[in-house]
Amino acid sequence: MRSALVLCLFVALAAPAFAADCQKPAAEKHLEAGKALVQKQKLPQAIAEFRAAIEADPACTEAHTQFILYTESSYLNASHFWQAANFEERRKRMDPAEAAARAHLRKVYAAWAKQYPKYEAVFDWAQGKLYPTQPAIARGYYQKALALDPRFGAAADALGSIAQAQGNDLLSRQYYSQAVRDDPKNGDYFFDYLMTFRNGDVAKYRELTEEFVRRFPTAGRAPQALNYLATVLDSDADKIQVLEQLRSMDRSQKLGGFGMDELFDAYARTDPAKAVALAENLTRNTAYPSFRPTYQSWLKYAQALAEIQSLVHGAKYADAIALARKTSVPQDRDSAPLIVLRAQAKYGGGQAAAAYDELVHAEAARPNPRVEAELRLCAAGLKKSTAETLDDVWRARDAAAKIVPDFQLTDYQTGKPVKLSAYRGKVVLLDFFFPT
Repeated sequence: MRSALVLCLFVALAAPAFAADCQKPAAEKHLEAGKALVQKQKLPQAIAEFRAAIEADPACTEAHTQFILYTESSYLNASHFWQAANFEERRKRMDPAEAAARAHLRKVYAAWAKQYPKYEAVFDWAQGKLYPTQPAIARGYYQKALALDPRFGAAADALGSIAQAQGNDLLSRQYYSQAVRDDPKNGDYFFDYLMTFRNGDVAKYRELTEEFVRRFPTAGRAPQALNYLATVLDSDADKIQVLEQLRSMDRSQKLGGFGMDELFDAYARTDPAKAVALAENLTRNTAYPSFRPTYQSWLKYAQALAEIQSLVHGAKYADAIALARKTSVPQDRDSAPLIVLRAQAKYGGGQAAAAYDELVHAEAARPNPRVEAELRLCAAGLKKSTAETLDDVWRARDAAAKIVPDFQLTDYQTGKPVKLSAYRGKVVLLDFFFPT
């Protein structure tokens, strides 16, 4: 049962977003047969089909990807690494299995290189994929492949991935751009290229994302691209426009509400009635029953927001405050709409100082553009300057601050013990990760 789970994990990670690149019908037939066998968890037969696809069309990069992936997974499955009691024991099982798989695959590719010398660049690229945790070795293979075939998009894309992982955004963008030029019909390459703009030029990033969705509307990454774009847009109006486009693709139900959390929050901040309608739709139509309680909690929250807003607009401030006090925010949802409405009710009900105090403490605890905007309005009503308001926020922040208890960990690079107190006065970033 556990081996089946491991196999399913590999399947999920490997699922290609676009159609096979095999140019010969026989190769594509073997490729599709292999993928079908993977779904049935018949790994040896699937590997044989992927191998047959390569031999029918050595240039079929997807067949190489599948062949390498599932050959490696077969060796890992045979090691029963999941039965290890701890990380060290797991690595003792996995490392030899990975090395054996790599040795086997190198022999296979050496034989293919002799049998199909015309495709040396493809085989070099494929061997680079054998070293996912050794970028220096992988880069050598990819560079050799690109030197043999300067228009080999897969090699350029792989080099872009290595450059990106090493923080060289400019070089990664150059390689991804080359991959797109070499193979403009490959959506994977275009997606990789557009993602290099995500943390920089937002306008360019949006332009490329919209082009990606137009050119590859049925791609599995199309909803992902829109969802990623929405997370970097500042304006709720822009977020809503992008996420409504995602919703119109009619995939949100199949994807368990993919991106709908962002849309719900944007609606809650701007028009709670729309948040109610969205939550009702998700609750009624989700294909994942386990998600329904979550959507029901969203619905209850949105209904409360809509009612509080109506009470505030009707100048029924005491009723609005009472309902706001009883309303809880669902896990991982934006609390700003509730905070703002409660402050508006207090301000309208003659409790301006209390409204200001609530907004100050909310902004101090977790800065939020919507809360900040309401705080400015409230401060203006109380004749407080921007400087005074900022001072109040920092006083609240300092009053709530707590000293982190000292602790000791082992330095990853030196192996020596290090105490947190040794870094007092400096910014410390703690990164918690699960080693594989």
